[in-house]
Amino acid sequence: MPIKIKNTDTKPWYKHFWPWFIIFFPFVAVVAGLTTVVIAVKYEDSMVADDYYKEGLAINQVLDRERKAGELGLSANIMLNRSTQQLRLILKNSKNISLPDKLQLSMFHPTQAERDKVWLLHHEQGDVYSTDTGSLVVGSWHIVLEPVDKEWRLVGRIAIPRETSILLTPP
Repeated sequence: MPIKIKNTDTKPWYKHFWPWFIIFFPFVAVVAGLTTVVIAVKYEDSMVADDYYKEGLAINQVLDRERKAGELGLSANIMLNRSTQQLRLILKNSKNISLPDKLQLSMFHPTQAERDKVWLLHHEQGDVYSTDTGSLVVGSWHIVLEPVDKEWRLVGRIAIPRETSILLTPP
């Protein structure tokens, strides 16, 4: 006579541990994938250019402007005062050219375009320019100094708050 084994487990499947354990990992993968898609759509990459060829041509024009600064014998000493939120700039030129009335100073964050800042510096006296900066965000910044007509430009990098001054010279 065969032995009959009575099934004593009468709980439904969803009250057991193992089905939930098996379902958990695919569920986490789906949530992580959806989160990645939301992040990718919400924070697009601002560093990628649509037209690489035009960007390459523009680079040649930028290098010409940097060479022009070298031909004019320009250099700039930028001093940041974080406590007074002032920026002073001394623009030197070895060719004794007339200095522009206004300069544009741009600070670009390497990865976050929304943090970029542009200031218009006003000529005070001699070779000194200044402006109010407002609060400066800590980090590494690319600096571009150029006149309003964009005839020449000087570039450099600064790490705030470690550095409070920088000397910009042509390449």
